[in-house]
Amino acid sequence: MNKQFFINMIICVLLFTGCQKDVDQFNPSGNAATFNADIFGVVLDPDKKPIEGAKVSFDGNVTYSDKYGVYKFDNSKVKSTHNFFTITKDGYFEGCKTFRTDRDHGMQFKSVLVPKNFDLTFSASTGGKIEKGNVTLDFEPNSIVYDDDNTDYTGDVKVAVHYLDPLAWSSFDIMPGDLSSINAGNEVGTLLSYGMVYVELQATNGEKLQIKKDKTVKMSAVVSQDLLANAKSEIPMWYFDYKTGLWVEEGIGQLVGNVYTASVSHFSCWNYDYNFPSIILSGRVVDKNGNPMPNVHVWVSPVGEYLGGHGNTHIDGTFSGRVPKDKELEIKLFFNSSNCINKWNAPDQIINIGVINADKILVI
Repeated sequence: MNKQFFINMIICVLLFTGCQKDVDQFNPSGNAATFNADIFGVVLDPDKKPIEGAKVSFDGNVTYSDKYGVYKFDNSKVKSTHNFFTITKDGYFEGCKTFRTDRDHGMQFKSVLVPKNFDLTFSASTGGKIEKGNVTLDFEPNSIVYDDDNTDYTGDVKVAVHYLDPLAWSSFDIMPGDLSSINAGNEVGTLLSYGMVYVELQATNGEKLQIKKDKTVKMSAVVSQDLLANAKSEIPMWYFDYKTGLWVEEGIGQLVGNVYTASVSHFSCWNYDYNFPSIILSGRVVDKNGNPMPNVHVWVSPVGEYLGGHGNTHIDGTFSGRVPKDKELEIKLFFNSSNCINKWNAPDQIINIGVINADKILVI
C-alpha cells in the first residue's frame, strides 16, 4: 500500500448525555441521524480460524456465520450515535461490537470469540480462592445460585476466566463494545482501561451459575508495568451490559502495590477504567489519489497517550468513534493493522487535530 497519502476528513462531533436512572431504559441513540448500511463481518477464534454457526443479533434481526465465519446484514438502518450487535456461540464468551456512522456506506467488522475453558473449580458450600494468570477470585461460602431461578447451589463450581491486556492489540478484536460507557450519573463517556476480565460460573451439569444477591466476590488483577506509573489509588469498575452495548459503572477498585482489587456482585466482563467525557469523531482516510484506504487502524487519543477511541476503516475508508472531549487530540494511523500486535505506541503516521469540545466540522 502506498504510504504517501492525505487525509480528507470531515469530523462530525456529537456530545450527548442521559438523565435516566434506569440503565436498561437509557437510550444512547436519542436525537440520532439514521443511515443505510450494508454490514459485513467475520467471526474467528484466537487462532484466526473461522467460527461457523455463531449467532449474530442486530436491531431485532438474527443471522448466523457460515463455514468461513462470514455474516452480513443488507440495507440496515444504522444510527449516527450508537449501535451494537451481539455474537453468541456455545462454548465461547459472548462478543459484542458497538459502532456508529455518519453516512450511507458499507461497514466491515472482525470479531474474535474466546473459548470458555472451565479449568478452575471450588466448592460452593465452603467457598475458595482461585487464580489464573494475573487474576485472583475469592469466593465466600454459600454465595452461589443457579442463574435461571436464583436458588442455592451447593456443589462444585467450575470457573472460566479470561484476562484481556489493554495494551495487547489482539484485545481490540476480542473485547465487548468499544469502551463507550455510562457512569453513575448516566453520562456517556469513553474509558481508559487498566485491564478486563471475563468470568463465567458453571455447575457440574453445565447449568449457568451466578453470585447470590447481597453477596460479592473479591476480584483482583495485576496492573501492567507499562500502566502502573499512572495508576491511581482508586479506579471505577465497569461491567459490560449486552442489552445496551455500553460499559456500566459499578463499584471501586483499590490499588495495593501493583494489584487492583474490587468487590463484584455478578459476572459479565469487568473492566478497571478511568472515565472521560466524550465526543463522536467521524472521518475518512484516502491515499494521495483520493482512493479510500480500508483496514487502516485509526487511533484517536490525547497527545502522547494511548487513551482514546480506535478501530479499522471500512471499505470506503471511513471511521466513526467515541473519543475524549476537551483534550488535545492526535490521530495515529497504522497502515497494516494485522502487523500491529503490541505496537500501539509506534504508528506509521501521527496527525495533531487539536482540542475538540463542541459540534465542529474540521477538514484536514
